[in-house]
Amino acid sequence: MLRREFVKKSYNGVIRLVALANYVVADDRPRPAGYAKKLKALARRAFGGFQVGDEAIAGADLIALNRPNPPDWLAQRAALVARDVLSAFADGKADVRFAPTLAPMLAVADGTIRRVADVADAVIATLDGKRAERVKRCPVCSRLFVAQRIDRSACSTRCTTVLNVRRWRERQRQYERNRDRNRRAKVARAARRAKEN
Repeated sequence: MLRREFVKKSYNGVIRLVALANYVVADDRPRPAGYAKKLKALARRAFGGFQVGDEAIAGADLIALNRPNPPDWLAQRAALVARDVLSAFADGKADVRFAPTLAPMLAVADGTIRRVADVADAVIATLDGKRAERVKRCPVCSRLFVAQRIDRSACSTRCTTVLNVRRWRERQRQYERNRDRNRRAKVARAARRAKEN
């Protein structure tokens, strides 16, 4: 129990990113009612509290995500970035390359050249130091999730039950194949013995 609470608290930002990544819908698919409003709320939760370090300044994207009503396109873009990065780790990739549009930018602030922090920087800061094997994709519903236990294989109790039933049925099929093969071999042995006698 104590270990589970530790994971929940230390992976809270990653859990918010996963919620945002799971909710986003690609451009060509129909969207549910209230999609934009919920997507904005999830984007604000995921990126709203991001603190920019002393060596960087906040970019327009992060400033807009901290406002009460960010633009729809910005929430969609932030969600797609989170989805792409988390999907890469959930699918077992060792490294992630950001799109050229998220390349680092520099700006002059108070006469000093500084890096402009954007959505990609917020994702990097949220994921920095976290265990990659905790970000998984559910084999049943294909949703991303953060595993509270490393050996967890599905996102929910329902999906775990479905996965266990699938595995049991596959083992049953293998058992039936083995049983049929053994039965045929036994009949063939009996026929050979009868022929020899």
